[in-house]
Amino acid sequence: MIDAEASAALRSDACDRAAERVSGTHFRRLDGAWLSSIGLDASVFADDEVALDRVLALGFNVIDLGVQALRGAGTLGARLAAAGDARRAMFVLARGGSLARYGTSMGPFMHRVGTELVEPGVIAWDDIADYACIAAPWLARDIALVREALGAPVDAYLLDRPDRLLRNRPPSEHATRITGAFEALERAVAEGAIGCYGIVFDLAAPEVTLERAFAAARDVAGTRHHLRIAWLPASFGALDPRDEQGSAAAYEAGKRAADLGGYVVTASSELRGIGDLPAHLRNELPACESAEDRIVQLCRSAPGVGTTFATVGDALGLEELGRIARLPTTTDAARYLLEV
Repeated sequence: MIDAEASAALRSDACDRAAERVSGTHFRRLDGAWLSSIGLDASVFADDEVALDRVLALGFNVIDLGVQALRGAGTLGARLAAAGDARRAMFVLARGGSLARYGTSMGPFMHRVGTELVEPGVIAWDDIADYACIAAPWLARDIALVREALGAPVDAYLLDRPDRLLRNRPPSEHATRITGAFEALERAVAEGAIGCYGIVFDLAAPEVTLERAFAAARDVAGTRHHLRIAWLPASFGALDPRDEQGSAAAYEAGKRAADLGGYVVTASSELRGIGDLPAHLRNELPACESAEDRIVQLCRSAPGVGTTFATVGDALGLEELGRIARLPTTTDAARYLLEV
């Protein structure tokens, strides 16, 4: 898992060197460690030409294994095996609580889940809804598999949209299911399998709100609980200018998450469909050269956001993201967008 001193050394090197110096606002604090304001999907390492050393040199030390966390762990784990102490400076996040790896076609999915999970008694059919599963035995199994593939403990394990499981269930069942999941995750922390845990929230879902989630964590482990990460929709980060009321509500949720002790992450890729930003905002981001640059810059600048995940692909290259990391955050522009 990430080591506070190793992350501080990475931050010091990235901020102090003469060339390719990252902005002083690029790294943010989570407990004792420093995390980069831009995170990467583990799929970036599927390209053999992308070197882990180069990723760290550009100032990126937060990696998302994705919803298919086992696959992402295998991709990154192969790099870590040959990287020596590099793992100590990295924060690796896995999104779990989903059975998506068993397929999306209903027939094959039901067959595989029945054969591999239900019949052996790992979970019951009642533990599944919309591919979501947060039953304690499944979470323990998933964490063990991801850890084995990664070759190291996971820094943060996030329940991916647990509201999907609870949506059509009686309210009396909501707290029981979430509490059971948190008990399993606290055990995983105690065993050293994960460093902390979190939730990918749907802000429109009443079944799992920020307040209810953090209250459940306190019920399970008191004030020393390890619910630390709140993944919020990207409308909170860059804020879709077509939806002013929804953006304002999402922004308030982000402030509440930070007040509750959550480290907020978001993903700029969720805003690809909105097109370029309005002219007055483009003018406030003169150092950004493309619509994709501007969205990443606004996401990482939004008040309360810790890390924004940006997918490396055709629109955004690794080196281009490195250039954004060298820019100071533009909080004024992000705040102004809240007011339009």
